[in-house]
Amino acid sequence: MESSIVDNLEAASLLKNHGWETDRQVKVDPKVDENHPAHAILKSLGGVYLPERKNGGLHVGSMDIKFQYASFSGLPEWKALFGSELVGVGICERTYSHLWVSHNGACFISEIVDLTMGFVAKSIGTAIYNLHFGIPIRPILLPGQKKIVYYGETIEAGDPRIFTF
Repeated sequence: MESSIVDNLEAASLLKNHGWETDRQVKVDPKVDENHPAHAILKSLGGVYLPERKNGGLHVGSMDIKFQYASFSGLPEWKALFGSELVGVGICERTYSHLWVSHNGACFISEIVDLTMGFVAKSIGTAIYNLHFGIPIRPILLPGQKKIVYYGETIEAGDPRIFTF
């Protein structure tokens, strides 16, 4: 496999089918630290649009992804929980969600409507695959939070679907 920021072969193939090339390089907003994994992701994928899957997801709905920079302006509790700055690398679900990357490359998604956060994957390639093919996101509870309503379902602390750090 060619060296690429996208470490998942199926995700890379999907992106290539929508015009992306592994050696693609675009200008990145100067607010993004060059040492943060989001910089390399945006340099390679910035401006690329991956539409949702036409026949839906495998387990939950498929999401579209428009790769673009966004600064994290979420609750201070989220910043403390992650222990690092999250950098936005994409808009999903026709602008209802943001895709974030942490300092270690892990990907998370936030819902704009209900201000929830969920774990998507440990890398951008797997995150692209999971979002496109409808692999369930693992919701995150803030410290002290006992339950969350996530995509209309109430999920309580202790449920194995809850992501823990």
